[in-house]
Amino acid sequence: MTRLPRRKLRIPPGGIPVSSAARRLVRDPVCGMHVDETLSIPLREGGELLHFCSPACRDAYAASTRKFAANG
Repeated sequence: MTRLPRRKLRIPPGGIPVSSAARRLVRDPVCGMHVDETLSIPLREGGELLHFCSPACRDAYAASTRKFAANG
């Protein structure tokens, strides 16, 4: 009988165990931090879905986008 390798499970804040093999990391465009896609703070902008590590990074991105749009 062949044994399969064991995968570590981690328990995210929501309390549902997630296999480390199932994680997909995405990069926060503000701070550069890599975040588990399922735990990220999403923002859809112009048909593109962006992922952030925190509401603060999301809000900083949104504020800078508005600033650049206001300047022409």
